[in-house]
Amino acid sequence: ITDRIFEIIAHAPGCQMRQVAHLLPDLSLRQVFNALRYLSSNGQVNLKVEGQEGVTITVSPRSFN
Repeated sequence: ITDRIFEIIAHAPGCQMRQVAHLLPDLSLRQVFNALRYLSSNGQVNLKVEGQEGVTITVSPRSFN
């Protein structure tokens, strides 16, 4: 799951969590959120809460070291 999500984010930096979930209809929003939380805790992605818009996701520069 994390590999699929990371690939989406790498190709569409700044996307919203709901957009990622929409691109992976076989996964629940909870599964996407948990995978993003895992990627964030490992320093692979950055999550930014954007108020009403939701959570914006970008790939961490540390992912490419």
